[in-house]
Amino acid sequence: MRGTVNPQAEMLCVISPESRVPKAHPLRRIKKLVDQVLRDLWPLFDEMYASLADRSSRKLVDRLARVPVLCIDEMGYLNLRPEQCNIFFKLMEERYRRRPSIITTNLDYDDWQNFLGNKHMVTALLSRLRHQCTTIRIDGPSLREPQG
Repeated sequence: MRGTVNPQAEMLCVISPESRVPKAHPLRRIKKLVDQVLRDLWPLFDEMYASLADRSSRKLVDRLARVPVLCIDEMGYLNLRPEQCNIFFKLMEERYRRRPSIITTNLDYDDWQNFLGNKHMVTALLSRLRHQCTTIRIDGPSLREPQG
């Protein structure tokens, strides 16, 4: 045996795909597209709220409506103002049947009214979102169990 034995409790291995994927490989174009279109939820709603002040909401909704795939992650963790909910509804209405959107949440559909507030808006929003969607429910233990 060479060297010394150094037992470790955990192992972390980071491999950069940049060094392994050829420059002309189609995955690079896909990665660039995905990087461009994936957005976190909080900055999106901040931008929506800020757009109210300078009256640029319509431009923001138009821009986000054209994004090829919009991913909104962890929907339901934020406290939203009614104005933000209204702009979100307008955005989803613009994207309806035109562009795909991916929404991840721990909320059941019945809980969306508590999160977004306006019962009639939530009903209309869910009607559009669920019309041509696939709902994937993941049950099981959390992957983020306390360590220690």
